Amino acid sequence: MYDWIIIGGGIQGSTIATFLLRNKKVPSDKLCIIDPHEKPLANWMRNTGLIDMKFLRSPFVHHLDTDPFSLVNFAKKKTEFYGQYKRPSLKIFNEHSHHLFQVTDLEKCWLQGYVDEIEKEMESWRIQTSDGKRLTGKNIVLALSVNDQIFIPEWADALYEESNQVFHIFDNTACLQELNPPIAIVGGGISSCDQASGYVSRIGHLNQKASLQSG
Repeated sequence: MYDWIIIGGGIQGSTIATFLLRNKKVPSDKLCIIDPHEKPLANWMRNTGLIDMKFLRSPFVHHLDTDPFSLVNFAKKKTEFYGQYKRPSLKIFNEHSHHLFQVTDLEKCWLQGYVDEIEKEMESWRIQTSDGKRLTGKNIVLALSVNDQIFIPEWADALYEESNQVFHIFDNTACLQELNPPIAIVGGGISSCDQASGYVSRIGHLNQKASLQSG
């Protein structure tokens, strides 16, 4: 029986797991993290890469470790932080996260799979995964996100289904980095701005390369 079972190994699940391990609330062999991906933060890595995120949207004290200054102490260069609130670069945030996984042996707690059923049994919880594994735990944490459930508005349904040129930003089948102009981005949030900035940089680089080749 596990002391803690965390369902979801993204930012939230990994933060909770790191807290439990760093503060010795649970030994690694009594903690299980269930997630459909092969490694921690897999979806985070993919999605932030898709939108060309360079710096996080939160200040340097927001990370996976228990010490608020852990990330800034881990970084060796001031250039890894941007602006008044020292927003960390995605690169240093990811490196810091992997460092934490190593020092806590978090990946030893990892179980790749989907949870199909959770049921209360007296003083414990029984969990069954989609591949038939059965686990029991004293405490269950649901650290689920909505990133696997992309939302397409009604007006875009037909376009999305009939065209190979309309994509949701987090669609697993989309090759957004290979799109060529003209490109229209629907939505004006931070993800859209990151995406647009990435396209502008990439297209400018391609135009410069083509100019050099033609010259």
